[in-house]
Amino acid sequence: METLFVVLIGAIAAVLANRNIAVFNDGLRPIVSEHIEGRLKRRELALTAFAMSFGLVIGFGIPFTLTASIILIHSILLGTDIIGLVTPKNKWGTPAAALIGGLYGWGLVVGLEGFVKLFKHLPLNFLDPLGQVGTPVVVTFMAFPALAVAMQFSVKKGVITFVTAAIARQLAVFINESGVFKIGGNAVTLNQEGIALIVGMIFLFAYAMKEKADEGSGVDLASVFSEKVISIKKNVVYLVIIGALIAGATNLVLMAGDPISLNLLAEGKRRMLGLRRLPGLSGLFR
Repeated sequence: METLFVVLIGAIAAVLANRNIAVFNDGLRPIVSEHIEGRLKRRELALTAFAMSFGLVIGFGIPFTLTASIILIHSILLGTDIIGLVTPKNKWGTPAAALIGGLYGWGLVVGLEGFVKLFKHLPLNFLDPLGQVGTPVVVTFMAFPALAVAMQFSVKKGVITFVTAAIARQLAVFINESGVFKIGGNAVTLNQEGIALIVGMIFLFAYAMKEKADEGSGVDLASVFSEKVISIKKNVVYLVIIGALIAGATNLVLMAGDPISLNLLAEGKRRMLGLRRLPGLSGLFR
């Protein structure tokens, strides 16, 4: 059942990309719009998708996936972006995208299991060091809101946002180490990068809400995006289906949406496995 979820996600995501309905890569979306509006050829779009996504799959998605034994969603959806946009958008290209996307999802599951088994037989455990490959990326997440504030409002406000987020992160570290935050007698571990990101986003929203638009510069967003909204509504059924599949895969601890939640899911998975091994408790988790 677990493999079926990933196969279906791979197949449907590839079809959505092939039909120009949805792509995962944020940077690719405006480029797909250029293709839809006739300003970019399909071949150029395919090459751009490969250039923008392949490196992220290899250098970002796969290392996290291997170390946690949980699929980081970037590993599959960035790959299906490439598959869907490389295959032609015609009567045979779309089925081909679905087939290749499904095989890609199946390959991720089988490959993950194979690599984990292989690593167990190696004399040196390098999974933990491999997991540190993406650590700098996770830590820098806290700087993104501050960078946005600095670029949109002022450097001073950006610095204030960053410093406050950094302090919030260290407070989370202190709380985790001291174990003062408990629920039902059990210590709760806060994700320090997540806390810092939340604080930074609060500052970003606060500054944005205070910003006043210049008189006469109002834009009718409804008229600007009306055609795009109509297009999205036409395909909402497909978006609901893939959303449900991703939610189901996450519920089964097969997939995570970002490195922070992946680490939290991996930690929860390890704790659950530990409880299963305890005498007298194994029957509670069947």
